[in-house]
Amino acid sequence: MVFHKAALVIVSCELALQSLFKSRHEFDDLARPEDIYTIMRIIPACWSIDSFTANYLSRAAESFSDAIPVLREAAGQDNNTVIEDLAGGYTVTWHTANSIKHTIDTHDGFTEPVDVVRARPGRGKLGNKKASQSELVDVG
Repeated sequence: MVFHKAALVIVSCELALQSLFKSRHEFDDLARPEDIYTIMRIIPACWSIDSFTANYLSRAAESFSDAIPVLREAAGQDNNTVIEDLAGGYTVTWHTANSIKHTIDTHDGFTEPVDVVRARPGRGKLGNKKASQSELVDVG
């Protein structure tokens, strides 16, 4: 969901709560309409890694057969698709992108470095697509 729509959803929930509170409806976890911001949040998924392309991922998997599973686990994901999406130009959350970059930088199996994690589109088509639909996001 794009940012402005996500913000509208949360504000709409606040307004709905305001109406419910006016009708004397009570909730266990919410004392005021503004409390919606303690349980709903926008987590940006606009991050990509420069030079982390499909070609990079293919070369890494050729030299290190567990490359994709290692990156998936480091990012706390349950499937490989999000790793492939990121390499294909889709964006992810900062946590996922940073975890992948950190693993590439520190794991002995990866011999070729990647460039910076960024929130703006990078070289070529990296970061120009929408957010990956395959990413699991921990919302606390």
